[in-house]
Amino acid sequence: MDIKRLLLLAVGQYRKKQMMWRLFLVTFVLVESIILTLGFFYYRHSSATLLQAQTDYASQIIDKSNEYLQLNLKNVESFFRSVAGDVLVQGGNNEEIGRWFTGNLLLYIPNAKNIHLLQGKNILASTSLYSWKLTEDTAFLAELADVKQANFVYWLSPYFSPVSSYTVTAAMKIAANATDEPKILTLDLDLTQLYQALYPNKRSSLQGDLLLLDRNNRPVFGDTPYIGFDIYQNRYVFEKLSSELFTTDWSTRQIVDHGQTLNMIRSVNNVLGWQVVWILDQTELLKPLRNTASFNWLLALISLLLSLGIATLIVRLVGRPLRLIASSMNRFSLGELNTSIREEREDELGVLFRQFNQMTTRIRELIANLKRSEERKKAADFLAFQAQIKPHFLYNTLNAIGISAKQGQMAKVDQLISALTGQLEYSLDKAPKLISLREELKALDDYIQLMRIRYSDQFDVEMNIDPSTLECQLPKFILQPLAENSIFHGLIPARRPGTLFIGTVAGQGEWRIMIEDDGVGIPEPGMRQIRHLLSRKQDDDEADSSGKEENAEVGPLGLRNVHERLRLTYGEPFTMTVESTEKMGTRIHIRLPIDSAEGRKLA
Repeated sequence: MDIKRLLLLAVGQYRKKQMMWRLFLVTFVLVESIILTLGFFYYRHSSATLLQAQTDYASQIIDKSNEYLQLNLKNVESFFRSVAGDVLVQGGNNEEIGRWFTGNLLLYIPNAKNIHLLQGKNILASTSLYSWKLTEDTAFLAELADVKQANFVYWLSPYFSPVSSYTVTAAMKIAANATDEPKILTLDLDLTQLYQALYPNKRSSLQGDLLLLDRNNRPVFGDTPYIGFDIYQNRYVFEKLSSELFTTDWSTRQIVDHGQTLNMIRSVNNVLGWQVVWILDQTELLKPLRNTASFNWLLALISLLLSLGIATLIVRLVGRPLRLIASSMNRFSLGELNTSIREEREDELGVLFRQFNQMTTRIRELIANLKRSEERKKAADFLAFQAQIKPHFLYNTLNAIGISAKQGQMAKVDQLISALTGQLEYSLDKAPKLISLREELKALDDYIQLMRIRYSDQFDVEMNIDPSTLECQLPKFILQPLAENSIFHGLIPARRPGTLFIGTVAGQGEWRIMIEDDGVGIPEPGMRQIRHLLSRKQDDDEADSSGKEENAEVGPLGLRNVHERLRLTYGEPFTMTVESTEKMGTRIHIRLPIDSAEGRKLA
């Protein structure tokens, strides 16, 4: 027994350590998860905020760039209309016109690189010393051939000019006399200066690139890594992007290219129908957040130490009281019923300690009450056993057997002996168990046969037994004392033929027994005594344990014995009532539960 107890204690200690480790690990994982989750969402929020701020700023840059481009192109058109109507251009000296272009006009037109005045293939005036090269540029001359309507500004496609490098040229035919060949005024834009004006803070804190595309989705100007200048074709081309991206109508778009996430913003609202495109490299933008690896490792270390500290603190604050409770419960389960927790706390754990102490106290009280109840039950069973075998009963029965034998009534002798044998066998079986109603009725039948032989023609017996109640369980010697009560105190004193009725009926969750006689009944003083006995508490039972010998077999004490044994067996679901009218008879009604009696054992 000691070895078993030691093993149980060892197992209990092992389980408690396991519980503490589980509590520590769960707390650590939860705290660490919370910290990491907060860090993750903080990074996501910071990334989204930074990206949204840059995107909003990029949208503003796009709008301002488009407005600037629109205004610049309109200024060029206004310049053309004012210059084309000037008398100097109409018929002035070409050298004077050239000086006027160089000294005045070129300085006042933003982003203008060169101004030329042509007539046919002749350069009349120009701000460039190399203007003569224009007459050798077949692509330029072919574009000018399409300038036919006078006083209307034409914008040539982006091209590489031998005079102004890569440029976009505005051209307008100047109306002249019918006899004169028309003149054409052209202005080459400085795309580099225009681009710098649109994007003055390139490579600043704003991570992004500005691209200019024409209406045919061809690059006009830009910078690496998305647009580069092809020296063989003398034009800008896409390097990392496809022109198909711009064939559909969109204002914002996100693409993933070679592991990079690109946010693109586009605006088209100007004279030339050019597209102003802003490309924001999300990967590059968020690189500063990712470059804080050393700081992240420091945060991870701090969060780890914080998680360990919090987990240890929780284990100390919660784990030690839990270990105390677990240890106390383990000792109590091993039979140390006086176990209690002697620690005063005012928190929830203190309430738990007090509840545990109250529970153990209540269990000890219940065990003591159960012992007392079992002792009473044994005493009641013993009294019931004593009531079955009475000396005068045996004497009268054996005397009747002897008389019948002398008279040669062997059949009657056989019946008496069989009934007495069954009665003795049933009475001497002191096994404390529930029996079926069928067995109880068999013993009662033996007893009634003996009584009817002894008191022939003084009473009849009627039974109305519900077949569904035959297997219902009840303690031994319940029906016989009650039937004996009816015979000796009801039917025999009446000195007239009477009837003993025994019936049962099954209901929902319960079954009922009724024992009724039409004898002399019970006077009111006797009924008051019976009601008083049936209503007394358990604590009053010990006063009757040495009840009078003559009343133990019949009368109120017999009823009390049956009532007490049924109450000890079934508890509250059981009821027993006695109704009697003097000179008319007595009825005993018993209600027993069906389910609660199944499988229960008497001590």
